Amino acid sequence: MGDDVVTEACYMFLPKDIESKKNHIFNKTQDELTSKCQQIYSDIEMHITDMQHKYKQEEFLKYSESYFPCLMHGRETELSRNYRYMCFRLQSNQLKNDINELLETIHDNMVASLSVFIEQNKLWKDENKIPTCILLLGAYFFDHIGLYACIEAQLKANIYGPFISLHVRRTPDMKACFKQIIETCIQFGQQTNLNISTEKNPEERELDIYCDYDPECVARWYEEAIFRGLINQDQFRLVIFLQEVEGFDGNFFNHFITILKKMHKRVPLLLFIGISTSVEIFQDILEKKSLKALNIKYFNTKHSNYSPDIAIEKILVSSKHPKLRLGPHLYYTLFDMYQKHSFNIASFLSAIKFATMSHFFSNPISIVNHCNSAHSELISHDHLECLRSLPSIKRYIEDLLDKGDIYSAESLLNDDYYFRNIINTLIHDIEEHNKKLDAFIFFLNIIQGKYASSVRKKSLSWIYGKLLENDIQRNLDTILNPIKIMNSISILQFIQEALALKDIHDQFPDLEDFYRRISDIVELSEDKNLIHISNNETNSCSKTEEISNKAYSELNDKVIGSEFYNIRNSLYEYLQEIFRKYFISPMTYPLHELYYFNYSRAYLDAFHPRIRAAIDTALSLPSHYLSCNYEAGDKENENSLTISSLPKICISYRLFLESGFLINVSDWLTAFIQSASKENNKDDKQDSEEYLQAEFLQSLEELRYLGFIKSTKRKTDHVAKISWMR
Repeated sequence: MGDDVVTEACYMFLPKDIESKKNHIFNKTQDELTSKCQQIYSDIEMHITDMQHKYKQEEFLKYSESYFPCLMHGRETELSRNYRYMCFRLQSNQLKNDINELLETIHDNMVASLSVFIEQNKLWKDENKIPTCILLLGAYFFDHIGLYACIEAQLKANIYGPFISLHVRRTPDMKACFKQIIETCIQFGQQTNLNISTEKNPEERELDIYCDYDPECVARWYEEAIFRGLINQDQFRLVIFLQEVEGFDGNFFNHFITILKKMHKRVPLLLFIGISTSVEIFQDILEKKSLKALNIKYFNTKHSNYSPDIAIEKILVSSKHPKLRLGPHLYYTLFDMYQKHSFNIASFLSAIKFATMSHFFSNPISIVNHCNSAHSELISHDHLECLRSLPSIKRYIEDLLDKGDIYSAESLLNDDYYFRNIINTLIHDIEEHNKKLDAFIFFLNIIQGKYASSVRKKSLSWIYGKLLENDIQRNLDTILNPIKIMNSISILQFIQEALALKDIHDQFPDLEDFYRRISDIVELSEDKNLIHISNNETNSCSKTEEISNKAYSELNDKVIGSEFYNIRNSLYEYLQEIFRKYFISPMTYPLHELYYFNYSRAYLDAFHPRIRAAIDTALSLPSHYLSCNYEAGDKENENSLTISSLPKICISYRLFLESGFLINVSDWLTAFIQSASKENNKDDKQDSEEYLQAEFLQSLEELRYLGFIKSTKRKTDHVAKISWMR
């Protein structure tokens, strides 16, 4: 055997970046590889013809390289993986555009009021106080940067003068602030061909020191520009924007306002201040003399109570691309966090982004509803097997069996061609149902807007949550109750608003007939009133005729009122019938997993880790986090290593777990020294009793800091465990 010659082929796999070895790795020429790639992406373009009508061809070239792994244990084709990544990028861009529209909607109230403030203060006025705009964003609002950028663009477009944005991270002290102010003024002068020197004359340099961050530099720059006639004194304004003013030190801020007050006598200023917390904190920072130097006007964003409704309307309901939404579990988890903890819509937006990423990254069937047909080559037999394993499809098969349709159930499980046809039908049904639900939600939101009291009014977020939970049917009487108390004019206004909604005629075909019937009653009532007024003006009728006309008028009022009540009740019953028939949760439809992301645990693990479990794991098994050579359960290491190889806090924590509610510190120290001491090298300084005692005290303090133990008054030499930890 030793003389045998090896004649089998030997292959060597090299990195992809070595161009000279590619032919040996794949046994193909470079031309063949290029044609293979071109064929892959030409196949992708064949299956996205519907998207090409909405997006430019250049956008698809940016997604040619996929960062997604091959799923289904490597059986997913490269074509499907690349298409899945492309769908994710397109959906992410669509979601980004929807979020931008949402932020513009939230900002519109403040920006509109701010435009009036700018128009009133953009012309120079000789004032003793600095015109100041306070932007109250509040702690609940999260996207300050987007609003700051919008305000900055508006100021630059409407005010003639340099714009200086100051933030505590970039300008922490007075020198940095005025250095940026001076540099911005010089850049503004260069852009407008104002080549003005900011240095003093040689004769004046002997009088005082002239620094590049001296506020006097700004005043001299402005005065020289005015003297030369290079700028318009009436239109020029030096705009200073202080972002997140809470970050600045109080003494620094008061000193800065004092300097600006002196500058305002020579240079026209306009001051903007962004507050991220509350007005009380801002007032505590400023001294009285600083407040007197400012002519303050306040501008606020929309209240946080309306933020969830706006987010749901813009992102989940009225979006132009409703491909992926939040399921009931994740939706209620986020809503509870909003009401109890966060008080902002950041959790909603981050969850939707995470759901989009997780849905496409880890779900191979996420491309099914993005293909033109289930018969597409992108959907393989493995994709169909994944679809058959969905809970909604299993329930659909069970319903077929309960109905006795055994042939359809068997064909759905065994015949791929038949199953592909069923998939096309189910996808069409759930997409049409989603369109109906969007119209129904806006319809109910209009009805709730007729409530005068906010206590009885149901918000859009409440309606959407009950719909996902499939609990909306039991609350229909409460939701439709405003119709019973509407008068004729209110109902006409309500129907007019409802008919203005998109696709509402298809969902409520008889709504126009109700509008026509109520309009006829209103016109008849107005005509009767005109006749009654004309009869009273003539005064030519006798007393008997007057009584007869009055009785006839009252009878007509009763008839008209009774007819109106009958029509209103018919409208109520009609709407109730429509909603009970079609306003059904989409979670009851097959293949709803393609449209609704309902894994709340995945989101909580990513954004809200369980701190207690993480700390317990770190102290019990430090090898998960540290470069420790010992791991519990490792039989080989357990025989050769001792507990002394663990970090000292881990030793104390193990002894902590073995103790009762009250722990004797002396006994704990003795056990710690015995566990941490080594058998050899007893003279080592680190193993001395004094050193180990110091290590024990440090670990004891760290456990107290982490919330495991606390001091107790029962016994002075004992510590007590905190009950919520163990």
